[in-house]
Amino acid sequence: MLKIGLTGGIGTGKSSVAQWFAGKGVPVFDADRAVHEILLSKEFTQKIAGEFGGQYIENHTVDRRALADLVFKNKEDRIRLERLIHPLVLKNMLQFCLDSERKGHKIAVLDVPLLFEAGWEKYADEVWVVYIPQELQLERIVSRDKVPVEEAERRIKAQIPIGEKIKKAARIIENIEDWKKTEQNLEIFWKEYLSN
Repeated sequence: MLKIGLTGGIGTGKSSVAQWFAGKGVPVFDADRAVHEILLSKEFTQKIAGEFGGQYIENHTVDRRALADLVFKNKEDRIRLERLIHPLVLKNMLQFCLDSERKGHKIAVLDVPLLFEAGWEKYADEVWVVYIPQELQLERIVSRDKVPVEEAERRIKAQIPIGEKIKKAARIIENIEDWKKTEQNLEIFWKEYLSN
């Protein structure tokens, strides 16, 4: 089974590309969704309270906005959070790969925003990077997440620069123009895959 690691910077459109693959019947592991589910668990909520304090808990669950505010402002806190959550996400991802292969799928997509940052590219056969210029990235983050430009810049800087990710990619998906153009490029990649 071919495992495609799908990554890129925040706000580049990885989720849209992942949804496109899902529409083709390809199983997609969504690392962001896995994180969300972990954050909802009682056990993890207790870990967060123990590690960061009760001020990051609201209504018996992790206050995601407050925790995000903390970890995007402080690299050491981000590393502490990643040490807690990454092993759980990795376990889920590896199980997803096993399950997909057992079901006879020929391809699976691993939608992991921090694929390189976590060192998980080794679990993918190919890495595809979704790219947009930083100005457009900033616009999308500000609009989608309702945060000031300074916060959007902090979030971008918390990740490996997109140029470094592109150097390590087997394919680059430019999501600069309208979605229709991106879909056309994905169709070309898909036909290449089917012909092999």
